[in-house]
Amino acid sequence: MLRNTGRYIFTHRRHSQTISSMAQQPSERYFCSTPEEAIAVQKVETEGSARTLYTYFETDHFSTGFEWVEVGCEVPLHKHDVSEELIFCTHGEGLAHVAEEQAVMKPGVLVCIPPGTDHKFVNTSKERLGFTWTLNPPRNAKKFMPGLNQESKS
Repeated sequence: MLRNTGRYIFTHRRHSQTISSMAQQPSERYFCSTPEEAIAVQKVETEGSARTLYTYFETDHFSTGFEWVEVGCEVPLHKHDVSEELIFCTHGEGLAHVAEEQAVMKPGVLVCIPPGTDHKFVNTSKERLGFTWTLNPPRNAKKFMPGLNQESKS
Protein backbone atom coordinates (compact mmCIF):
# COMPACT_ATOMS: atom_id res chain seq x y z
CA MET A 1 0.00 0.00 0.00
CA LEU A 2 1.31 3.45 -0.88
CA ARG A 3 -0.45 6.57 0.28
CA ASN A 4 0.47 10.17 -0.17
CA THR A 5 -0.28 12.17 2.98
CA GLY A 6 0.69 15.49 1.46
CA ARG A 7 4.42 16.26 1.49
CA TYR A 8 5.55 12.93 2.90
CA ILE A 9 4.99 9.43 1.58
CA PHE A 10 4.54 6.45 3.89
CA THR A 11 4.57 2.89 2.59
CA HIS A 12 3.74 -0.43 4.16
CA ARG A 13 4.53 -3.93 2.97
CA ARG A 14 3.06 -6.97 4.65
CA HIS A 15 6.33 -8.72 5.40
CA SER A 16 8.85 -8.20 8.15
CA GLN A 17 12.17 -6.53 7.35
CA THR A 18 15.43 -7.32 9.11
CA ILE A 19 18.88 -5.86 8.85
CA SER A 20 21.19 -8.48 7.43
CA SER A 21 24.09 -6.25 6.49
CA MET A 22 24.86 -2.58 6.15
CA ALA A 23 27.85 -1.00 4.47
CA GLN A 24 30.89 0.28 6.33
CA GLN A 25 33.55 2.72 5.16
CA PRO A 26 34.33 1.76 1.53
CA SER A 27 38.06 2.00 2.09
CA GLU A 28 37.84 -0.48 4.97
CA ARG A 29 34.92 -2.83 4.21
CA TYR A 30 31.54 -2.95 2.51
CA PHE A 31 29.31 -4.81 4.97
CA CYS A 32 28.34 -4.43 8.58
CA SER A 33 26.27 -7.25 10.02
CA THR A 34 26.42 -6.69 13.78
CA PRO A 35 26.09 -3.69 16.12
CA GLU A 36 29.66 -4.34 17.27
CA GLU A 37 30.86 -3.30 13.80
CA ALA A 38 29.26 0.17 13.98
CA ILE A 39 31.64 3.10 13.60
CA ALA A 40 29.78 4.95 16.39
CA VAL A 41 27.35 3.84 19.10
CA GLN A 42 25.48 6.42 21.16
CA LYS A 43 23.26 5.51 24.09
CA VAL A 44 20.83 8.33 24.87
CA GLU A 45 19.03 8.36 28.20
CA THR A 46 17.14 11.56 28.93
CA GLU A 47 13.67 12.12 30.32
CA GLY A 48 11.26 10.22 28.04
CA SER A 49 14.05 9.04 25.75
CA ALA A 50 15.99 5.81 26.09
CA ARG A 51 17.46 4.78 22.78
CA THR A 52 20.59 3.53 21.08
CA LEU A 53 21.91 4.92 17.78
CA TYR A 54 24.32 2.91 15.64
CA THR A 55 26.15 4.71 12.83
CA TYR A 56 27.17 2.07 10.30
CA PHE A 57 28.39 4.04 7.32
CA GLU A 58 29.60 7.60 6.68
CA THR A 59 30.72 8.92 3.30
CA ASP A 60 31.02 12.35 1.75
CA HIS A 61 27.46 11.91 0.45
CA PHE A 62 25.42 10.22 3.20
CA SER A 63 25.46 8.58 6.61
CA THR A 64 23.30 5.64 7.63
CA GLY A 65 22.59 3.55 10.67
CA PHE A 66 20.05 1.91 12.90
CA GLU A 67 18.21 3.08 16.00
CA TRP A 68 16.42 1.24 18.82
CA VAL A 69 13.82 3.22 20.81
CA GLU A 70 12.86 1.56 24.08
CA VAL A 71 9.25 0.83 25.15
CA GLY A 72 7.41 4.01 26.19
CA CYS A 73 10.14 6.29 24.84
CA GLU A 74 10.59 8.59 21.87
CA VAL A 75 13.04 10.36 19.63
CA PRO A 76 12.30 13.97 20.67
CA LEU A 77 11.20 16.66 18.25
CA HIS A 78 14.18 17.85 16.20
CA LYS A 79 15.23 18.80 12.68
CA HIS A 80 18.28 18.58 10.45
CA ASP A 81 18.94 21.98 8.90
CA VAL A 82 20.65 20.77 5.73
CA SER A 83 20.00 17.01 5.55
CA GLU A 84 17.19 15.01 4.05
CA GLU A 85 16.37 11.95 6.14
CA LEU A 86 14.85 8.58 5.26
CA ILE A 87 13.51 6.37 8.06
CA PHE A 88 12.58 2.74 7.38
CA CYS A 89 10.80 0.92 10.21
CA THR A 90 11.91 -2.68 10.79
CA HIS A 91 10.61 -3.58 14.28
CA GLY A 92 7.79 -2.63 16.66
CA GLU A 93 5.16 0.03 16.18
CA GLY A 94 5.03 3.74 16.82
CA LEU A 95 3.95 7.13 15.57
CA ALA A 96 5.93 9.29 13.15
CA HIS A 97 5.30 13.02 13.53
CA VAL A 98 6.60 15.02 10.53
CA ALA A 99 5.76 18.73 10.40
CA GLU A 100 1.99 18.81 11.05
CA GLU A 101 1.38 15.22 9.87
CA GLN A 102 1.27 11.94 11.77
CA ALA A 103 1.32 8.31 10.62
CA VAL A 104 1.70 4.86 12.17
CA MET A 105 5.18 3.36 11.98
CA LYS A 106 5.42 -0.42 11.64
CA PRO A 107 7.69 -2.76 9.71
CA GLY A 108 7.74 -1.73 6.05
CA VAL A 109 6.88 1.94 6.57
CA LEU A 110 9.16 4.50 4.93
CA VAL A 111 9.22 8.11 6.16
CA CYS A 112 10.72 10.86 3.96
CA ILE A 113 11.78 14.04 5.79
CA PRO A 114 12.95 17.17 3.92
CA PRO A 115 15.72 19.39 5.33
CA GLY A 116 14.63 21.78 8.08
CA THR A 117 11.44 19.83 8.90
CA ASP A 118 10.54 19.14 12.54
CA HIS A 119 10.01 15.44 13.27
CA LYS A 120 9.86 12.93 16.11
CA PHE A 121 9.14 9.22 16.58
CA VAL A 122 7.20 7.71 19.50
CA ASN A 123 7.29 4.02 20.45
CA THR A 124 3.68 2.97 21.10
CA SER A 125 4.26 -0.80 21.23
CA LYS A 126 5.19 -3.27 23.95
CA GLU A 127 8.52 -3.97 22.26
CA ARG A 128 11.42 -1.84 21.07
CA LEU A 129 10.84 0.31 17.98
CA GLY A 130 13.62 -0.20 15.43
CA PHE A 131 14.38 1.66 12.24
CA THR A 132 17.13 2.44 9.80
CA TRP A 133 18.01 6.07 9.11
CA THR A 134 19.88 7.70 6.25
CA LEU A 135 20.94 11.35 6.08
CA ASN A 136 22.03 13.20 2.94
CA PRO A 137 24.27 15.12 3.26
CA PRO A 138 25.73 13.10 6.13
CA ARG A 139 25.97 14.13 9.74
CA ASN A 140 29.30 13.63 11.40
CA ALA A 141 28.82 11.08 14.20
CA LYS A 142 31.65 12.69 16.19
CA LYS A 143 29.92 16.11 16.09
CA PHE A 144 26.42 14.78 16.86
CA MET A 145 25.06 15.83 20.28
CA PRO A 146 22.76 12.93 21.26
CA GLY A 147 21.43 14.57 24.43
CA LEU A 148 20.01 17.34 22.31
CA ASN A 149 19.57 15.23 19.16
CA GLN A 150 20.64 18.16 17.01
CA GLU A 151 23.38 18.48 14.47
CA SER A 152 26.37 20.36 15.78
CA LYS A 153 26.99 23.83 14.37
CA SER A 154 30.76 23.50 14.74
